[in-house]
Amino acid sequence: MCKEGEESLHFYKQETVQQIIGYQWHSTTQYVLKMLFTIYMFMFVIPYILVATGSQFGTDNQAILLMICNIPQYLLFMIELTQISHQGFSYF
Repeated sequence: MCKEGEESLHFYKQETVQQIIGYQWHSTTQYVLKMLFTIYMFMFVIPYILVATGSQFGTDNQAILLMICNIPQYLLFMIELTQISHQGFSYF
């Protein structure tokens, strides 16, 4: 059992493997961040700006736009709760 652990440790310490893992991590985080930014812009910022600046919308339409704004806030809150539950007080 220890021999397998030492072999896998040796494997992960190789420079090529570390570069591959680093590239995958970078490309994945970039994709996720771009997706979160796009969702936040189209589902929070734009509807909120329309409500804040637009008096041409009726009260019903403004209420719908504000409900749309709640969706990304709820999702981001759930992400934060998940991170807090995994990291505990070290999150802060």
